[in-house]
Amino acid sequence: SNTQVGTWITSSNSNIIRNVKSTSNNDVGFYFVDSFFNNLTNINSSYNSGEGALIFSSGLNIFNNLTMNSNVRKGIWMSSSYSNEFNSLKMDSSGMEAIFIDALSNSNNNLFKDVLITNTNLAYKDLVFNNAGIIGTQFSDVVKIGKYGFTGNGQKITVKKTGTGEIKFLDDINGVGQDFSEE
Repeated sequence: SNTQVGTWITSSNSNIIRNVKSTSNNDVGFYFVDSFFNNLTNINSSYNSGEGALIFSSGLNIFNNLTMNSNVRKGIWMSSSYSNEFNSLKMDSSGMEAIFIDALSNSNNNLFKDVLITNTNLAYKDLVFNNAGIIGTQFSDVVKIGKYGFTGNGQKITVKKTGTGEIKFLDDINGVGQDFSEE
């Protein structure tokens, strides 16, 4: 527990970071900014008064086994961050959006694999693309993502399920839906 941010990583490159527990903070649990080529494993950022994780201006990172539960605001807020890989992401009871992708400049080519989102506040969505023109986002072997929204002119995404196939949207898609996992 901390008065503001639990774990703050800024301008940190090419590290291996394991077994971080950042819970019950008065703001953000895990703040990650201007950092590249890192490998992070077993991150638990839960019960924070703000976001579970803020990821700004960072790219080419691998996040494995993330748990983001019962954060008051967003589970993950990612902005201007590209080519990151999220493997085994479990999020429960986000107070606002579970995954919120913002593109002040470039939030392209991120991969979300093995994602399970449950019990997001009913007034919000599990997945939101907040700006048009985000391209190359991939979702692979999604277990559960419920309500979703693609803003403006849309985004280009790929959805893949091992053993079933792959759908790659070559044109921008937009709109909202009730069950990303099934639609």
